[in-house]
Amino acid sequence: MEINKNEINLAIFCSFFMEANFDVKGNTINYYFELKSGKNRNFLSYCIRYVRKALNSVAWQTKTLKFVC
Repeated sequence: MEINKNEINLAIFCSFFMEANFDVKGNTINYYFELKSGKNRNFLSYCIRYVRKALNSVAWQTKTLKFVC
């Protein structure tokens, strides 16, 4: 999956508004995202889309990502 510089910048920008935790079970990394106060779920969905793409393209090549909202 290709990702361009603008998408990486969007993912970094979005991450400032999110709290993220993760745990690893076998070959799966479970991510748990929450918005910092004052934001809504539509904004969270927007943020997750770019953060997920950045993570899938840059890291965890041998792992399966599972996102939990």
